[in-house]
Amino acid sequence: MNATKAAPREIGLVLLLLAASILAMLNASSFPALMPVLRQEWGLSNTEAGWISGIFYGGYICAVPFCVSLTDHVDARRIYLSALLLTAAAALGFALLADGLWSALAFRALAGAGLAGTYMPGLRLLTDRTGPHRQARWIALYTASYGLGTSVSYVATIEIAAYAGWRHALVTAAAGAVVGFAMVLLVPRHHDPERAARFRLPDMRPVLRNRPAMKYILLYGAHNWELFAFQSWIVSYLTWCGAAGGGGPGWHAWVSWLTAGFLLASMGASILGAEVATRIDRGRLIALVMVAGLVVAPLAGLGGFAPLWLPVLACLAFSMLTMGDSAAITTGAIFAARDGQRGVTLAVHSVVGFGGGLVGPLAVGGVLDLTAGWGEGVSWLAAFLTMAFGSMAGLAILARWKMAAPN
Repeated sequence: MNATKAAPREIGLVLLLLAASILAMLNASSFPALMPVLRQEWGLSNTEAGWISGIFYGGYICAVPFCVSLTDHVDARRIYLSALLLTAAAALGFALLADGLWSALAFRALAGAGLAGTYMPGLRLLTDRTGPHRQARWIALYTASYGLGTSVSYVATIEIAAYAGWRHALVTAAAGAVVGFAMVLLVPRHHDPERAARFRLPDMRPVLRNRPAMKYILLYGAHNWELFAFQSWIVSYLTWCGAAGGGGPGWHAWVSWLTAGFLLASMGASILGAEVATRIDRGRLIALVMVAGLVVAPLAGLGGFAPLWLPVLACLAFSMLTMGDSAAITTGAIFAARDGQRGVTLAVHSVVGFGGGLVGPLAVGGVLDLTAGWGEGVSWLAAFLTMAFGSMAGLAILARWKMAAPN
């Protein structure tokens, strides 16, 4: 009877957190969405644009060990609320003050720190308030909502920028974080009597010795290299594809909706992947997704050599593959965490994962600059091969762990 009554409360909590996280993420993809405009307005090179995209994840890395480990000591709700205010400040600061490389770097780093206080602490907020029998599905839904949040961020930013200017798009993102703050205030407080009273700097050594958890943590780094490199450059790539492949004068209006469609499809792929992982070996699923990514990535990069429909369809498939193993990897890390170490395990998971997210977009920007003399079609093909390095590294990790398993 209690379980029956708890189900509607759990569903309501999950829906509220999903809505709040989507509002909090309105600023997350704002720079990648605006990259074609701001590169031209500020005279940025591809490498500089890659730095601005990647520094978002650098800010995340700096903040996440403290934000996530702190959830072992205080209610994650408090961390989440504080981070929403930081997110609003970062978006508003970018809207009012950003005018080039260095100011953009500062405000995007702050935005990444805001995500560090919402994404994984939000997962802890969720798992602290839900029962274990549905938790795997709630985790899958929550992690998949990242794709929904980024897709909404792309569409809202591009569409508002088209009608009112890019600075107004950032003001809207700041307002979204404030609304999310008001929503999370409705979440009841949670008291855990086993939670440590005093906060100490996270001791990551036990996690590093936890081999099952480390397998998923390293896979998350490889996964995020590919995922965030693709998401950071997809708007610029589609814009170029339209110009090179005869997209016509109305093509730019389609770019935001195509990007959103890719990311919504990837959200569905993540949920499906999580369900499949409950029925087959998790490592086998991850390997299949990564092998498929290696096959599809070169096709997605053929914008300069093939009809427009081919790279568009291949980008759709690649987007789904970049998220197809996301929930499976994160759920594996959570379930592999030892008792009392879930917070610090998620901290290590996030640092390594978003380390890949920092380096991936920068690597793609560097490759685009290094191959600029070879023609833009070759440069973009090389960029997609660079993205696929994440799948290659992930397969190497799986092979290494499988060979080491008997020991």
